[in-house]
Amino acid sequence: MSFFVLEAKFKKKLGKVEHDIEPRDPDVINQAVNYAVLGGFPYYLTCNAKRIVLFQLRPGIKAYESEIASYEYDAHPNWAEEILKATLELVPVRLKPLDDTLVDTLHEAFNDLYPEFLLSLKERLKDKRFHDKYVNWLESQGIEFNDENNRLIAEQSTYLQINKLLFYQVIRVIYPDRLSPLKIKEDEDVSDALNRFYAEARAIDYAPIYERDIISEIPFTMRAKERIRNSLIH
Repeated sequence: MSFFVLEAKFKKKLGKVEHDIEPRDPDVINQAVNYAVLGGFPYYLTCNAKRIVLFQLRPGIKAYESEIASYEYDAHPNWAEEILKATLELVPVRLKPLDDTLVDTLHEAFNDLYPEFLLSLKERLKDKRFHDKYVNWLESQGIEFNDENNRLIAEQSTYLQINKLLFYQVIRVIYPDRLSPLKIKEDEDVSDALNRFYAEARAIDYAPIYERDIISEIPFTMRAKERIRNSLIH
């Protein structure tokens, strides 16, 4: 007897742009749901090269609200065993609260973006003008220029970018007629699109949050751009 179906996708190409697919991508989830319904499977999974997400097929419950658990392979070496226990119902199976799903999604986004921000910072520091400006900025904050603090700045920059996106969604509920939906077209540059969104927010009264600073001079890598674009699909 079969208990689950697995939908595994790793790359998505639209036009000339190819990027990694997230297991919670709506197209991936819908495909997995279709397979589960047609095959009569009570559980379905979606995955990419980094993580896997387990869902349970429940009538009347939206697909993206049917998540049971998610695992990053490196952080959860026993992920396969845990999935088997759940799908064989050897352990209690409960839907994950939506708040927990959001926290996991943000944690995954951080894990993907942080290495890209650190890489971009290292590359940007090769420019002498930026290097001197960056060192002066650190000194004004009472921070020493070294590898450890650079990693800390990259980490904080990652959180900052994620928080900007979340806060934009919050204030858009307040000003739906003044702020554009946070969607980026496949042929649109992510940095240009975010600058446009944040300019709209600054025009209302949120300049301190969305003002440009030295951190804004650290460009997104291509992988970071596509990870952000993909995150805004969900």
